[in-house]
Amino acid sequence: MTIKTTAQEPNATSNRRGRHGPLHAIQIPTHFLSVLVLSACVLAVPADARAQVNPEIANCAELKDEATVTQADLCAAHVGCRFVLNVQKTCARAKSYLERLQAAIGEGTRTLLFGYRKEVTPDAIFTAELNSEERSNERALGARPDVQPRAQDIGNRVRDAGTGDTLSGNGKNGTTWVYYGQTRDGQEEGTGTTIFSSGEIQRGQYRQGERQGAFDVLHPTGDRFVGEYVNGKRVGAGAYGFKNGATLVGRWTDTGAVQGTFTRADGSRFEGLRVDGKPAQGREYRADGSLAEEGRYDKGVLSVGARIDTEGNRTDVNLPRDREAAARAEAEKNRLAAEAEQQRKREQAALAEQQFRTSLQTMNPGQLFARADELNAQGDRARAREVQRTLMSRFPDHPLAATTARQMTGESGGSTNAGGGSSPAGTANAASRPAGTRLSSQTCEAMKQSVIATKVAPNASITASQETVMFMTKTVLDMIAANCPTEPGVTPAQIAAERQTRQQQYAAAENACNAVQSGGRRCVAQNHFGPGR
Repeated sequence: MTIKTTAQEPNATSNRRGRHGPLHAIQIPTHFLSVLVLSACVLAVPADARAQVNPEIANCAELKDEATVTQADLCAAHVGCRFVLNVQKTCARAKSYLERLQAAIGEGTRTLLFGYRKEVTPDAIFTAELNSEERSNERALGARPDVQPRAQDIGNRVRDAGTGDTLSGNGKNGTTWVYYGQTRDGQEEGTGTTIFSSGEIQRGQYRQGERQGAFDVLHPTGDRFVGEYVNGKRVGAGAYGFKNGATLVGRWTDTGAVQGTFTRADGSRFEGLRVDGKPAQGREYRADGSLAEEGRYDKGVLSVGARIDTEGNRTDVNLPRDREAAARAEAEKNRLAAEAEQQRKREQAALAEQQFRTSLQTMNPGQLFARADELNAQGDRARAREVQRTLMSRFPDHPLAATTARQMTGESGGSTNAGGGSSPAGTANAASRPAGTRLSSQTCEAMKQSVIATKVAPNASITASQETVMFMTKTVLDMIAANCPTEPGVTPAQIAAERQTRQQQYAAAENACNAVQSGGRRCVAQNHFGPGR
């Protein structure tokens, strides 16, 4: 009698991707049949099978009892089963997986002559993994009326295809995979199961090596997908169960968007379009079934639509409009703030100007003259000229007014330096009225008498005495400049000599006075001892 048996699977780490090796014919004597029937549950285990099991799992004490050892040997001899066993994180979980695997295998595969033969099948691996305690939500997904028929049909097809041919290779992120099922020309074609070293199990319909048709996928994260694939991508009707108890049932597009219902573990749900795993357009319902909100979403947040409270009251939502209104309000706020700042600066400038003008009315001639000098030095010639005009308008008869007039008309004979300040020698030069200014005879006589009547006290301070001398000499210079009457027979040369002498006296008195000043004060010509003092 001749029995055909499939050759040993390729090593799980092999990069070979193709049809499994040839079938071998083995001659078995008839008198050995009873022995084979009794030992059919024990498969030949490759010498390196145990070495390929995760050492932390292979050394578990929980796996050393006789029943578990036999099951472990069966699993270790099967690449796909070994992949799933290796991802069990604890010895207890590994033992639980092997016990579920034994239950899934059951009596085994029935043979024509030898009864039942114990063997690991792709369906047994899938069933053992699905029945873990951690996948109760995934089992519930498969029991849904809208999912169960497709899941059962896929399972029936896989069981009908059996182990079939074997392909293996390398996947993404350093994983390896093994395929069991129907093939053509070295590629997956028809029904089959792919098991990855990460623990993921995919089973369904393939075409030319790509997932094409109905699939049932167990993800290592604890999630499950039952639905359609087109060219290796989820496209069409499907249901996705999450480990946390949520489900997503609907239709997938080739862009990854899903039109359907996303139900959370607490019973609340979203109905509509989801993009990148977040609501995009639809309705949100509470766990009691009442509508909570509806409309268009932006990155999972309601953007345009309405919110409905538990009393049924609706509140319109329009985030783009609100953002635009907020932007306009912010722009208006900034505009008003800018205008307010400009107004504040204008008012501040007006106040400063008012204070400046007011200060001019409280200054004496010397302070005005010094202020004009300071502004000229700062380059503010407009204000300097305003101070000068104030000096001449308020104190037209003061000697410094005449000096200022000459500075403004450029007739000071070098009385000012580059910065607008006066030099000691130049001050006396400028201490007379502009040439051509005539005074009445009465004014000339009054100026003469003021000089005659002024007497400097012997105990006077240097400031008082020198400013009084400056006043007296300045008055004489103003009289000369105004062509006041002189004694008969006085020649122009004598008048010129008198002017020069008085200018020298003025400069000497000013220098002596300024030498004892502090705090930036400048001496000015004023009468400290004349009539009325």
